[in-house]
Amino acid sequence: GYTFHYGDYYFFTDENSVFSIDNWDHLIQYRSDLTYSGKTHKIKTGVGGYYFSGNLDLSITRTGFESGTPTSNPNQGGANFWLQSDVPTRQFEQKYRSKPNILLNYYIQDDIMLVKDRLFWNVGLHINWLEAGGQVGFDPRMGFKLSFKNGLDLKLAAGIFSQFPITKEFGRVLDDKYGNPDIKPEKSYHVVLGIEKDWKKYFARIDFFGKYYTDLITEDYEKNYINGAVGYSYGVDFFFQKKLGGRLDGWISYSFIITQRKITDRISREDYYTKTGEIRGDYEEPKNKWFSPDYDRRHTLNIVLNYEFSKKWKLSTTIKFGTGFPYTPVIGRTAYD
Repeated sequence: GYTFHYGDYYFFTDENSVFSIDNWDHLIQYRSDLTYSGKTHKIKTGVGGYYFSGNLDLSITRTGFESGTPTSNPNQGGANFWLQSDVPTRQFEQKYRSKPNILLNYYIQDDIMLVKDRLFWNVGLHINWLEAGGQVGFDPRMGFKLSFKNGLDLKLAAGIFSQFPITKEFGRVLDDKYGNPDIKPEKSYHVVLGIEKDWKKYFARIDFFGKYYTDLITEDYEKNYINGAVGYSYGVDFFFQKKLGGRLDGWISYSFIITQRKITDRISREDYYTKTGEIRGDYEEPKNKWFSPDYDRRHTLNIVLNYEFSKKWKLSTTIKFGTGFPYTPVIGRTAYD
C-alpha cells in the first residue's frame, strides 16, 4: 500500500493569531503471510514493513503574551506594567523534513486444537524493529477458545502490543532536533473475555475488555517528547447480526468504554525557566492527575439495515451515534487594547 497526504492550511483564529501550515508525507506499507494447516495445528507467519517520510512548513504570527507571563511588576507596587508598553508581536517559523523512518516486523502464531472440535489454544509472538535507535520490541500473545455443540463459544485472550511513533507529528517525534530518537514504543497490555453464539440466521458476540498502557508519549519542554504517561481503559463491545437470507439483514453494534490517562514524568515550566531562562506556557494536560484524553468516546452505536423489496430494489440505511469528545469551555479571558 502507498498513501500520500498533502495539506495547505491557513488559520485566522482571531485578530491576534495567524497560523500557516504546509505539509506532506509519504507512507509505504508491505505485508506478506504464509499459512500451514495440519490436523491439529494451523501455523501462520509473516513479515511486514513501513516506510515514512514527512515535511512540515510552519509559520505562526501572534500578538499577545505567552501563557504564564507575569502581568504585574512588584517593583512598581504591583501595577500592570505591560499596559505602559507595546504588546509584543512574535513570529515563529519552522521548516522541517523528517529523515526516513523504517519499521520492520515479523510474527508467528499457532492455532492448536487440544481437544477435537472443543478446546483450542492460540499462541504467538510479534517482533518489531525500528531503524531509529535500533530498538526491538517483543510482543507475546495467547488465547483459549472453548466450543460447545450448540454453537456457543467462550474465548479468553491476553497480549502485549507495541506501537512505534513513526508517523506522529509528521515524523518529528523521532527527530534528533525537534523530537527524541531515544523514545521507546508505547505499550498496551490487553485482556479480553468473549462470548459468541452462532445460529442459522443470527450471530451474536459480547466482549469484556481491559487495557493498561505504559510508556505513552507526551510533550516535554526539555527533551521535546518523552515516555512520560500511563493509562487504562475498560468496557464492553456488543455485536448482533441478522445474516443474509430473507428480505431483512444487517447488524447492530454498541461499545461502552472508560478511558483515562495520567502524566507521570516531565519537566515543569518553572524548572525549565530556571534551567534555560526561557518562558514557556502551561502544559495542556495536568501532571499526576487522571484525565480523559481528547479522543475519549464513552458510547458508540452503529446500526446497518438492508431491506429487499424485490430483486431490483433494496433499501439500505446506516445510523451512527457517539457521545461527544471531552470539552472544557473557556471561562475567562483578558484582552489588552
